[in-house]
Amino acid sequence: MKKIFLFLVALVCAVTTNLFATEGALNGKFTVNADGKKVQFSQGNLQYQASTQIWRFAEGSGTKATGEAAHAEGLKINGIWYELNESELTASVTGSGTEEDVYSGDIVIPETVNYEEKTYTVNSLSGDGMFSSNDNITSISIPKTIVSIYTEWNSFSFCSKLTAINVDAENLYYSSVDGVLFNKAKSELLAYPGGKAGAYTIPSSVTTLSNEAFSGSAELTELTISAGVTEIGTDAFGYCEKLTAINVVTGNPKYSSEDGVLFNKAKTLLIACPGGKSGTYAIPASVTELEWYSFSGNVGLTSVTFPASLKQISVGAFFGCTALKSVSIPATIDTIKDGAFYECTALTSLTIAEGVKCIEGQAFEYCTALTEVTLPASVDTLGYCVFRFNQMNAIHVAAGSASFCDIDGILFNKDVTTLVQYPGAKAAEYIIPSTVTKIESGSFAESRVTKVVIPDGVEEIVYYTFRECRDMTSLTIGSGMKNLGGRAFSYCTGLKEITCRSTTPPIQGFLVFEGLSIEDMKTIPLYVPAESISAYKDDINWRKFDVQDKTDTAIESVDAMQVNSTCKIIRNGRVIIVCGGKEYNVLGVEL
Repeated sequence: MKKIFLFLVALVCAVTTNLFATEGALNGKFTVNADGKKVQFSQGNLQYQASTQIWRFAEGSGTKATGEAAHAEGLKINGIWYELNESELTASVTGSGTEEDVYSGDIVIPETVNYEEKTYTVNSLSGDGMFSSNDNITSISIPKTIVSIYTEWNSFSFCSKLTAINVDAENLYYSSVDGVLFNKAKSELLAYPGGKAGAYTIPSSVTTLSNEAFSGSAELTELTISAGVTEIGTDAFGYCEKLTAINVVTGNPKYSSEDGVLFNKAKTLLIACPGGKSGTYAIPASVTELEWYSFSGNVGLTSVTFPASLKQISVGAFFGCTALKSVSIPATIDTIKDGAFYECTALTSLTIAEGVKCIEGQAFEYCTALTEVTLPASVDTLGYCVFRFNQMNAIHVAAGSASFCDIDGILFNKDVTTLVQYPGAKAAEYIIPSTVTKIESGSFAESRVTKVVIPDGVEEIVYYTFRECRDMTSLTIGSGMKNLGGRAFSYCTGLKEITCRSTTPPIQGFLVFEGLSIEDMKTIPLYVPAESISAYKDDINWRKFDVQDKTDTAIESVDAMQVNSTCKIIRNGRVIIVCGGKEYNVLGVEL
C-alpha cells in the first residue's frame, strides 16, 4: 500500500520491531571467510549484513536440492513466496522476499507445492499487502484450493498494471467477474484491479465494498454504486487519480451523490471525494462529519472550504492531496485528527483560527512546502509528530497560550521542559535549553541543524528524534542520558565528533546510528569522561567509535565449529555469536 500509515496505531512514530527473537539457537556449522566478509552456515549460507543488521539465507545457497531459497521472510518456490505449515502440510502465499525480488508478470498460484519431498496444499493468501504497490504484476490467478485471503486491507491495491484477478470456478470461497475479485456469493466486492481502465458499475448482487476495495485504481474513470450496496469500508476509493465521479443509483437506501461526490443518504457525512476532482471544493453546509480518508490521494484539489457545521477534520481526510495549496481552518473546527493533512506537499498557506483546541498526531507531517505556521492560543493538545519532516523556518505560538510557547521559532511546551518541534529549515548550531528534560520523537528529523548540545536533564532520546540530520557535524550528549532509542540518530552521516558526558554508557536501542558504516565510526572521535573510557571501550555499541584513538577488532578469526545448544546468536542491542565460552562480534562483518 502506498499509504503505509501512521495510526495503525502510531507505529510510524514507534520503535521498529526486531525481525528476530532476542536469543535463538542455530543448528549446523559456520565459518568466517578468510577475508572476514561473510559468516557462512552449512544450512543455507546464513549471512549477516552490517548495513541492515539482518541475518538471512542467501538465495540459491545451501543443500536444498531443488534450489528453493529460504529467507527470513519465507520460502520461494518457482517464483512465489510461501510460509509452510509442516504439521498440516499447507502453504500460505506471502509478500515478495526483498525489494529487489518482487512479483511481476502473470502470477499463477498453484494448488500444491513440493518442498523437501513433501507436498503442501496452497490454501491461503496471508500477507498484509502481499501484492500491493507493485507496478509489474499484470494478472493473478487464484486456484480452487484457496480458502482464505487477507482482506482487512486490500492486498492487491496500487498495482498500476494489474488488469485481472481471476479465481478458479471450482473455488468454494471466492469468485471473479471480469477480473474483479468477490466472495463466492458475489455479495462483497473485495478488490478491483488497479490497471483496469474506464467506467465501472458495481453488480446488483453486491451489498458490501471492502476496505480499500478500489484504492489505487489509477485508471478507473467513473464509478456507479448499485442500489443494493449498504456498507462501504474504510478508504474504499483512495488514490483513484482519474476517477471524476462516484454516482449512486436512485433507490439506494443508505447512500447518495452530489456532483460526483459520495455522501450518506442525508448528506450529513461526506464519504468520498473522487481523486480526479480538481480545483476548489466547498463542502456542503449539510455536512457535519468527514469519513476517514474522504479526500485521500486527490491530486487535483487546490483548496477546500469548510462549513460551520463541521466540528472536526477526520483521520487522514486529506492524506496525500499533493496539489492542495491553501487551507484555512475556521474557529468552528475543534479538532484536527491524526494525519488529516499528511503529505500535502504543495501546502504553502496554513491558517488555524483561534478556537481550534486539538491537533492530533502527524496531522501536518511531510507538508514540506510550509515555511511558517502560527498556533492559536486555544490549542491545548498536540499529538505525536504533528509537524515532523517539515522545512519550516519558524513555528510560532500566539500570545496568551497556556500550553505552548516558542523561543526563536522553536516549539516548546509552556514551561520549556519539553522540546516539541525544531523547524526543519533552520540551519544553526543549537544548545537545547537547560530546562528541557524531554525531546519529542522526530522533533529534529530531517532538519538542517549543524550542531546539537543536549542538556544534562534529558535521560532518554526516543526513536527517530534526530533521523537524517545530515548536516549535523557535532553532537554533545548530557551527563544524565540513560537510553538512546531505536534509530535516534539514523543517517546522521555528517557526524564528525560525539561527546558523551555520561559516566555510564547510555544503552543503545536498535540501529541508533544506522547509516554509519563500521569504517565511518572508526574515524569519529567519541569523547567521554576519563574515568569511563574502559566502560565505553567495553560496550558492544560504543566501542565502534574512536574512544581513546583505538577501536577494538570487530571480529575474531575462527575456524569451522559445531553450533549446538551452547552456541547461540544473541541480539539485544547487539549481535554476537557465542561459542565455547567465547564471544564473536559480528557487527563488523560486511558483505
